[in-house]
Amino acid sequence: MLGATMGKRVAIALFTMSFMLSPDHVAAAWPYVQVHAGWSWYEMNSVNDQIRAVNDITTPDNLREIDYGPLYGAGLGLELGDRLGLSVEYDRLLGSAEKAHGSETLSYDTAANVFRVTGRYDVKREEDGGLFLGASFGQVSETGSVALSAAGSEFPSGDLSGSALMFELLYGAHQNFGPQVEMMLELGYRNALVTNVKVNGEPLLNEQAGNVSIDHGGLVIRVGWRLGTAR
Repeated sequence: MLGATMGKRVAIALFTMSFMLSPDHVAAAWPYVQVHAGWSWYEMNSVNDQIRAVNDITTPDNLREIDYGPLYGAGLGLELGDRLGLSVEYDRLLGSAEKAHGSETLSYDTAANVFRVTGRYDVKREEDGGLFLGASFGQVSETGSVALSAAGSEFPSGDLSGSALMFELLYGAHQNFGPQVEMMLELGYRNALVTNVKVNGEPLLNEQAGNVSIDHGGLVIRVGWRLGTAR
């Protein structure tokens, strides 16, 4: 089901790209490579409920709740004409908590990979930059781990897996620094809730035997540099 839905979205993206890559747009296209870094704020209520349950047992060796974390990534893109932009981008999302407990270590790592297609439209354009609105869609995949069994046999340890579709709305600015270099700043809100989380291939459950979800949704900020051909 996830693959079919993702396929439909890719088809829509390819259709949009075919329109954007018309001869008039291609003539004015500026291809670039992008690197970026930033910060994410998360809405991990389910994860933090599990952390609080662990902390009730391990006090004073408490894990901090996971509400934020850094990100970094890269992308390939095209500025098409004066106002349109299209890119394929990768984000590495980080968020973790770790604490020694006796001779062992308690940890919760919610790292994830995001692959997304982003479209942008400059609502205000100047000769050396502009302000844009944009949207991204793609997939988020869990790559983290948990090590909570030191708190009791009812708590899991192992590698996390699971994936879900993600969506972002963006607002930002870009500024030219010569014919080949551009800086960008963007603020956004990400929707990325993974409900099918597994640990070592089995469903990740809380102490009430309910499924634990990992929510990478929330505010995001990115700063990046783009390097392209001379314009």
